[in-house]
Amino acid sequence: MKPKIVVIDSGLGGLTIFKQLIAQTSNIHFVADNKHFPYGTKKTSELVNIIDRLIHYFLNNQYDKVVLACNTASLIYDKYLRYKYKNEVITIIDSTIAEIENIYNLSHVGIIATNKVIESNIYQDYIKRKYQIRTTTIACSELVNLCENYDKLKINAFIKQHFSIFKENKIDALILACTHFNIIEKEIDRFFKHEVPLICSGYGLSKQLKLSYLCFMCGRNQIFLTNNHKNYVEKIRYLFPEFKNIKIKSLNI
Repeated sequence: MKPKIVVIDSGLGGLTIFKQLIAQTSNIHFVADNKHFPYGTKKTSELVNIIDRLIHYFLNNQYDKVVLACNTASLIYDKYLRYKYKNEVITIIDSTIAEIENIYNLSHVGIIATNKVIESNIYQDYIKRKYQIRTTTIACSELVNLCENYDKLKINAFIKQHFSIFKENKIDALILACTHFNIIEKEIDRFFKHEVPLICSGYGLSKQLKLSYLCFMCGRNQIFLTNNHKNYVEKIRYLFPEFKNIKIKSLNI
């Protein structure tokens, strides 16, 4: 049976969403576009070309849906490419923000994301317009790189140095508006002493997909890398041991 859904991110972060999806169904494919990592610091014109090429490739190779498990890619798609593909592509931002509705008595939300996403104001404007909630943001593309390399010492040092502003401003919840930050959810939670609810990027999306698109079918889950180095494969196996039986292949695109 042909693959139905492909999940795309620039690196490891989207694997947190892939993990949820394969618990619900089979025949899901994941692409880590690590050849072009990171997306969050690239020029807009370059990102439009990268994302357009990836979407075009998969929709023309027997995939029904493309899931952009990346906030930066979703931002670019929503702004520049939505008219071209319409309902064939699912983005991550709206469903992530909607998770706010599951937390009561919010008046102030923190947001961490790539520089490009923060500079776009897409989260801030949407939250203010729909929920009338105040936001405090940190642009931290540097942290994305630390997550990709899973350098625990540097990750914890970064959190300690930069996240104090959230405590000072007494946020009620924190949106991890980059799937890479899902990888360090536990480290962030410990910093806040488990007192600040965390909204992980894309977890709301998995609920939406389960209700709207997924069905149980025969097939195999697979992971593709656009730059297939042995060390990168070992990193995936270390961070996601539950993927030990999933094949990881090269994809020259």
